[in-house]
Formats: sequence, structure tokens, C-alpha cells
Amino acid sequence: MAKALHWEIDWTLLGCITLLSFIGLVLIYTLDIHLFYLQLSGLAIGVALMVILSLLPFLKLIQWAPAIYFLNILLLGLVLLTSPVKGAHRWLSGFLFNFQPSEMYKFSLVLISWWFIYHLFQLKGKKVPLKLSLFLSLTFPLFLILIEPDLGTTLFLGLAFFVAWLPFLFSPKSFFLSLFFLALFTPFIWYQLKPYQQQRLTSFLNPLADPYKSGYNIIQAQLTIHNGGVWGKLNSTHRYQDILPEVKTDFIFSAWVEDTGFIGGIFLIFLYSLVFLRLAKIATHLPSLEKIPLILIIFFIPIQALVHMAINLQLLPVTGLPLPFISYGRSSLITNFALLGLLNSRLRYQGKTPTPPPARPSSPPTKQSPLVRNLELSKITNVQ
Repeated sequence: MAKALHWEIDWTLLGCITLLSFIGLVLIYTLDIHLFYLQLSGLAIGVALMVILSLLPFLKLIQWAPAIYFLNILLLGLVLLTSPVKGAHRWLSGFLFNFQPSEMYKFSLVLISWWFIYHLFQLKGKKVPLKLSLFLSLTFPLFLILIEPDLGTTLFLGLAFFVAWLPFLFSPKSFFLSLFFLALFTPFIWYQLKPYQQQRLTSFLNPLADPYKSGYNIIQAQLTIHNGGVWGKLNSTHRYQDILPEVKTDFIFSAWVEDTGFIGGIFLIFLYSLVFLRLAKIATHLPSLEKIPLILIIFFIPIQALVHMAINLQLLPVTGLPLPFISYGRSSLITNFALLGLLNSRLRYQGKTPTPPPARPSSPPTKQSPLVRNLELSKITNVQ
């Protein structure tokens, strides 16, 4: 049974999310009034979903995790059968709006991670190797996202999974050994990429080498940011959409800095830093293994924001990641609010982590994996 905790609203986190969403609505309104109303509808759906998930019992939610996860895999497979848009299969139509299953995977990954943690000892008793089943079941959707193709999202989700899960799954020796083999196969992976994907990963180093193709977006982003100066130029609201591609999504940070200048850019970084600190504080109150889903949520909101801003500042290759709560995109917006709702559900209810069955006296001692050892050492603590 789930036991109710003394839970209070984190007003700092809620205030940051509210302000970020408001900034996103204002920016999109200045760019396209039609998209503004679409984004507003997505915001309403996202907030409603967050409230519903917050009120649902946490243990009930993780019971639904396998069904939601396999539904997500099915949707990722169905999207490959749709007509390509700009050369990629990423959206499903026929819902209330064009839906992007790869965004839903963020929510599914966090939810199924909690399910694995709460069912670890039952899974350990099966004949299927625990590490292999965890790795394959959590990474298979990445393969489907890669062949859409969506290289940027695949790399980011893969990095999030690698940082959150692998240190708990493997010993330090196995962890660094996997890094070695990854580096060993990097040249092979590189030559499997399409030419435009290789150019996207390298053009940020020298965008002037191909200023009208692979380097065009990043050059225009730099010009837009430079045009904002220190205090910004609010009277040029509609000008940057004529020169900067994907201004409503991939390069919306550049548009914000042109409007509000260096001061506005620092303010946005400050807001996402507060979100990061609040989520990190929550993680410190959770048992050891339950930090895994929190690490994933931190990746999908504040760290994704950091990556988006770094791309706009020519510090990372262009990957097409939206700015959480600000970029246009209802799939992304709804997913982010769903993640917060899932987190609120965990904070309101103390899920009782299963304890390992007592060992038989006659059974010989067995070597435990780091994952099981961490769970046995973790203690269920109340989240303040």
C-alpha cells in the first residue's frame, strides 16, 4: 500500500515553470498568432495532465508502466509507416494534433525505470539475465527513433540513459570497458551516418566552410544573437523570422536574446538553473536507486535547455532539440508537464520498495550485481 506523505507544493519550481511557459507563449505570439493558439491548447492539456497525474496514486501509475511503454513502442513503429515530412517520419496525425512519439518516450522511459526499480527482486528470480533484459528493453526504442531518422534526439536520449542507468547496472570496471568499446566503434558508426548527418555534427566547428547549406542555420543564429546586444531590440520582433530558420523551435533562444539582449539570455539561464537545483534537491531525498528517474527528468528539462542554448551559441552541433516549455511543439510541452505530474505523484505517495526475500541457510553465497546491492542498501525516506 502507498502511504501518504506530508507534501507541499514547491513554489520555486512551479514559479519557474509558469514563467518559462509564459515566455514561450509571448514569443510564439510575436511570431505566429495561429501557432500561439495551438501552443495555448497544448499548455492547457499539459497542465490538466500534470494535475491528474499528481493526484493519482504512484503505485497505480507504475503498474501501468509496461502497457504505456509497449504502446509507445507501437507508436514509434507506426510512425515509420507514415508519409515523410522534410525527409523524416516523426509525426502521427489523426489525434487532436500531430503527435511525436519520440517525445512521449521521455515519459515512458522515466515511468518504466521506476517500474523496474520497484519490481527488481521479482525480475531477479527469472531466468532471463537481468542486465541484458534491462538494457535491451530500455534502448530498443532508440533504434526506432534513429531510423526515423532523428539522430539528434537519439543521441540525447541515449546519453540520458547512459548517465542515469549504466553506473547502477555495471561495476566500474565494466562501465569503463563499455566506454572503451564505444570509442573503438565510433569510426564505424561515423561512416554509417548519412552525409548531411556528418555535416550537421561538424559544421558548428567552422560554419563558414559551407555558409549557405550546413553552416547557414548556425551563422544566422549568431547574427541574431549579436543583433540583440546587451538590452535587446523589441522593435525587431518580426524581422528575425525572415532570416533565421526554425525560429519557433530549434533556434527560439536566439530569437529571445535578440528581443531581450544579453540580460534576457542570462535571465533564462537563471530560471533553468533554479529548475535544475530544485530537482537535484528532490533527488537527494530519494532512495539510492530512485535517483535514476530523477536524473532522467533533470536531463529532459534543465539539461536539454542547456544543450539547446549551447547549440544556439555555437558550442554544440545542431541537433534539433526544443527549448523546454518555450519552443513551439505541443508533444514536447505536454510531455514536460507529464513528467512533473509523475514526479508530484511520487512526492505525494511513498511507494514501498520491495525487499529481497530471506536467503535460505543452505544456499551458497552469490555475487550480487551493483544494482541489487544498491537497492538493498537504500532506505525509503520521506521526501520533504
